[in-house]
Amino acid sequence: IRAFGGPIAAPSANLSGRPSGTTAIHVFQDLRGKIDLVLDAGPVEVGVESTVLDISTNPPTVLRPGAVTTEQLEPIIGEVVMGKERQLLRRSPGTRYRHYSPKAGVILVEEKNKETVAQLIEQYTKEGRKVGVITRQPHLYQSNKKVIVKAMPPELKEYAKQMFAVIRELDEEGVDEIIAEEVEERGIGTAIMDRLRRAASNK
Repeated sequence: IRAFGGPIAAPSANLSGRPSGTTAIHVFQDLRGKIDLVLDAGPVEVGVESTVLDISTNPPTVLRPGAVTTEQLEPIIGEVVMGKERQLLRRSPGTRYRHYSPKAGVILVEEKNKETVAQLIEQYTKEGRKVGVITRQPHLYQSNKKVIVKAMPPELKEYAKQMFAVIRELDEEGVDEIIAEEVEERGIGTAIMDRLRRAASNK
């Protein structure tokens, strides 16, 4: 890139509709046979994709929440509003309703509703399905052959960095259903919940 000395436009290094790749091996798995080379600069520093902002509207509209949050934007450019679903279609990448989806089904549950998570685990396992649980409260749930509990960090920034990799791991481990506990929608948590909702749209 430095030798070329000019701007480069390129598509995202992931297949549309799949969880985004956050390591070089993820990119290789998705694009094997379609590209000749993967440059490995290590794991991503952010995890969720860029913020897409439409400044042709007044006030500016967030078409896709991302690493740069509204809390960071507003002190610089003033009021910013979140786009409605109909506004987003075809105006920004990563805004189709079904996107970032694993092979497994995904269901979202409020973080405080641990009883609901426990009930879903019991229901799915009785039906013979293998379950993955994405939680910041791993001590509440027991891992076994039919239940894989993935502990997420309490800090939203670290959660965002690990989220797609954890979803991919659960797919690789052959779970049929993923139960993901919601996070608070502040800061980068807004982008996390946007991606989780789109992943859950495969249900």
